[in-house]
Amino acid sequence: MFHSDPSEDHQIVMGLRATRIRLVAGAKCAASQGGQTALVTLYAQLAMLGFGIDLDIPEAALVAPQPPLEGDRLVAGLEAYGRQLWGSTPAGSGGTPQLTIAVGGKAAGADITVSWATDAAFVFPAAAELPPPAATGLPFSPLGAAAAAAASGARAAIPIVAEHLGIPLPTAPRWLDPVGRRISLALSRLVGPIDPDLGWCDAISGGAITSAALYVLLRVPGLSGRLRIIEDDILEASNLNRYALALRRHLGWEKAAALAEWSTETFTVEPSALHLTAETAVQLRPFAPIVLAGVDDIAARWLAQGASGSGRLYVGATSHDYVLVSEHVPGGACAGCVHPRNDPAVDEIPTIGFVSLWAGLAQAAFVLGRSPSLSGRAADVAPLGLEGRRGLRPYIPLPHPRCPLACSASTRLAG
Repeated sequence: MFHSDPSEDHQIVMGLRATRIRLVAGAKCAASQGGQTALVTLYAQLAMLGFGIDLDIPEAALVAPQPPLEGDRLVAGLEAYGRQLWGSTPAGSGGTPQLTIAVGGKAAGADITVSWATDAAFVFPAAAELPPPAATGLPFSPLGAAAAAAASGARAAIPIVAEHLGIPLPTAPRWLDPVGRRISLALSRLVGPIDPDLGWCDAISGGAITSAALYVLLRVPGLSGRLRIIEDDILEASNLNRYALALRRHLGWEKAAALAEWSTETFTVEPSALHLTAETAVQLRPFAPIVLAGVDDIAARWLAQGASGSGRLYVGATSHDYVLVSEHVPGGACAGCVHPRNDPAVDEIPTIGFVSLWAGLAQAAFVLGRSPSLSGRAADVAPLGLEGRRGLRPYIPLPHPRCPLACSASTRLAG
């Protein structure tokens, strides 16, 4: 976004905290499961960016659990979540908000409107006509619409942050124009028929992508199974800007233990406080037939491929404002084919909550809709370019002739 040095961090934070967003929704939307999923997700993503948020939403009973909200009321739960995230509710402080977002239908004074179909997500300028939200129990479309709208919130903050830094606005189009885009995402390209019975799964890393994937999975009706989270790191305050299920009271906890708190009667999350290495892999065996990997380190993705053995591996990866999620099946292109070059990171990786959310959403969709394909699947997502032709691009991963793991698919290609 900006080329800043650490001395400018405070000014960036001040610019984000000075940004105000107003969320508006009617009673029908606020009382529906899809509407609550969209509102909770959008509120949380904006709150994680540090914005002040004005709520013009009627109170309603929660139709289904909406973690990390606690309690059984929508607005009260949102305000309590804000206090858990920041230590105080991220409320606005009067004056005109930089952006007003209407969720589920038109509203006076709105800049953009958010809606969804059973298999599509929409974010349009407020004057445009949009279909009313579909009544859906599945979370993907409301989540996708909220994640897309969160990017507009980030764009609304750019002029304020630039002013605090005393620098010109960025010239990259993806950071400009929070209200003029017409986003219409056909999520059917990502989400197919799903099976909510996941059985036994492993997740390598308890970071932002795994947190986002679990955030999505916990909203799927009838979800059942067992998820072991392999992670030895501790949750820190710097994680709160992108960990979808993290609360301030979790600081100092093991990340895996914090996620295990969201277990349900039918879906158990089990912490395993180990870091995956060639040595600890021996302790962790046997691995589940389904392995999720949400790690920044490419070499760790290769290790995850080895851990998955004859099972299926689902890799969620982000870099700056880009998402790549891939499914790897026995005999198909492996994680080494999709990520053939190690790129050891020595610096902090720029992150933003809704980018991680897209990675988790795609990863959860792939896991729930395990493809019968012998080649696996992959998808690129550009969270700040969703209105373009390449905003969401599914494809089949191909074997790489120089696969570092020399998998069977790449060996056949080379031979």
